[in-house]
Amino acid sequence: MRKSERHPVNAGYKLNRSAQIKGEFRQDWLRSNVTGNDYSASIFLLGLRIQQ
Repeated sequence: MRKSERHPVNAGYKLNRSAQIKGEFRQDWLRSNVTGNDYSASIFLLGLRIQQ
């Protein structure tokens, strides 16, 4: 048996017409009945989007 969960929180902020900052924080979990295959992760992503 395997069970995975993901809980993200996203945000974005427009700096001006052509630039935007994006961020995401995410918690990932994987639970398994196989020994040694469980894991959890805390992930932070940050990005810059530029359009012309």
